[in-house]
Amino acid sequence: MDSLQDFFKEFKNRIANPIFFSFIIAWLLWNWKVTVGFLMYNQDTLKNYGYFNYSYLITENASWENYFYHPLCSALFYTILFPPIRVGIIAFLSWMDRINTWSKKKIMKNATVPMRRFMKETERTDGLSKKLEDLYTKDSAIKDENDDLKSKLNDEMNISAQQSTQLRNFTEEVLSLNNNIGDLKNKLLLSEERIQLYSKQFDQTLINGVWEIVYKCKEEPSLRNFSGETISERIVVSIKDGKFYNKIPSGSEFIWAYILAFNYSYFEKTVNLTLRISEDKYIQYDEGKSRIYFQTLTILHHLEDGHIGKMTGIDSDLCDVSYTMLVN
Repeated sequence: MDSLQDFFKEFKNRIANPIFFSFIIAWLLWNWKVTVGFLMYNQDTLKNYGYFNYSYLITENASWENYFYHPLCSALFYTILFPPIRVGIIAFLSWMDRINTWSKKKIMKNATVPMRRFMKETERTDGLSKKLEDLYTKDSAIKDENDDLKSKLNDEMNISAQQSTQLRNFTEEVLSLNNNIGDLKNKLLLSEERIQLYSKQFDQTLINGVWEIVYKCKEEPSLRNFSGETISERIVVSIKDGKFYNKIPSGSEFIWAYILAFNYSYFEKTVNLTLRISEDKYIQYDEGKSRIYFQTLTILHHLEDGHIGKMTGIDSDLCDVSYTMLVN
């Protein structure tokens, strides 16, 4: 708002500049054909005078002298020389008025004025003096009222400026608060996501499904009857509600192991399993013939529903272990 007011104020000052205003008037007079053509004639009338359109009218009458040199010289002449000429004219008229007054006094030096006419003129002079006094009084009152209005206007402008500053500061504070609220919302969403992820730390259902487990042992496990330098073994198990289900060759399904501890970290992409398993993977779990078994696994892949899709790591028998989800 202040910038717009400054623009109009500057534009008004330039228009009020005597040289600029005189240049415009002089330009319109020196290029009277263009001026009259634009103000008085339409395009059909211009064609009667040999001009096809307004653009042709401008270019046909264009010249350095008419468009710049003559208007500028006229404006400078008017601006610089007119004030002294005006002062000379006023001085001449004042001198003529003094001569006229002196002549009247000299002619009427020995004249007599009737008393009735003198009294009438005196009353008229008194009346004029009274009117002049009333005018001065009214002018003084109007001037005082104008000063009061100017003072009130200045006060209102100052108040308006203060309110504009306060509004601008308030707007900036609101924008800052909105930005802070946006940041807090983002942090809250991130915190909620982290809470949801941390809440799954002990959620054993993340590994529910049918898995293919592959063991690769570089030395013979302590409680398995394997021999050789490198042993690779593959089994398919079904994990559900903290239990490992396996099938014997006859097709019967039985519980092979229990999950004693489950620790899942989404951010570290790891799963730590503590199992109590049967000594023989084809024998029903029996607490008397079982042992504690540890696995430290790294998650390689998540499914779209959030379940784990593939893991690999090492177990307490120093075997490489790989889990691949077959059926979710």
